[in-house]
Amino acid sequence: MDTNGNPGKPYDLTSIFAITEDNPGFLAKLINVFYDNISNDILLINEAANAGRWDEVRQLAHKMKPSLKHFGITSLVDVIAGLEHQGDVDPQRLKGLVNQLDSVINEVLNGLRNEFPEDFNED
Repeated sequence: MDTNGNPGKPYDLTSIFAITEDNPGFLAKLINVFYDNISNDILLINEAANAGRWDEVRQLAHKMKPSLKHFGITSLVDVIAGLEHQGDVDPQRLKGLVNQLDSVINEVLNGLRNEFPEDFNED
């Protein structure tokens, strides 16, 4: 599956394909680990944001950064930076960043499920 250069996708799997070296089992494992971890992280970020726990949001955003980079989700670089380096802690601005993060993450997760349906068992 070649996702390189496809502007319609919110992710670029070039780095992941290089890591997995055409090993479909390893690719499936990486996608599943990413999916599970990011799904959990975005739930926790939303809960923390709704409760006004901005330091927790900052820590979770920082934790997500390497995974987002490996999956080529470049549209979130500024969002993550904004959540990591909360200068004035304006709750409205931070909630806007969390909403943007949530929207893109859901787009990515749906895209991965659609592109690799065989890797998501509904058992």
